[in-house]
Parts: sequence; structure tokens; C-alpha cells
Amino acid sequence: PGCTFPSPAETMTPWSPPVSIEVHVRIDGKDAQPGTAKKPFATLERARDALHALSVEERAGSTVWIGEGAYCLTESLRLGSKDGGQPDAPVT
Repeated sequence: PGCTFPSPAETMTPWSPPVSIEVHVRIDGKDAQPGTAKKPFATLERARDALHALSVEERAGSTVWIGEGAYCLTESLRLGSKDGGQPDAPVT
């Protein structure tokens, strides 16, 4: 009786490292944009809210890049524990 086994290529999915998210904010951005380097958000609040929409696992290790300039706030930007990632992969 012949046994057949699938080859490793048929049973294994390639490993890829976790993807860390980069969110970009610039004073000439627009909050309706996706927050990428080429299409940044305009406000820090929008960057925070974009990360809030993700699970802790998804946002772990993420980076918010803040462009040069003055960001006018109508109220204090509050960041708390729900804005972070994980101990070994914080949001920076």
C-alpha cells in the first residue's frame, strides 16, 4: 500500500514578518486621505483615531510620523493605554 504525502510546498504557507503600520501626518495633509507618506493626514487626532480602529495586535509596533510645522489644537490631545501597542511592540 503506497502512502502519499503532500510536499512541504503544498502544506506550508510562507512565513512573513508582521507588518508594522506607518501613519503620516503633515500640516498640508487632509484627514480624508489614507494617512500614507504620499497622502498624509492633516491632524494628530485623525492619526490617533485611525489607530483606534485597529486591534491592539494590528497596531502593535506602528509608527506615527509627524511632519514639521505647527499643529493647532482646539483641545488637548489625550493619549492613553488604548493608544498603545504591546510591551514588546509599542506604538511610537
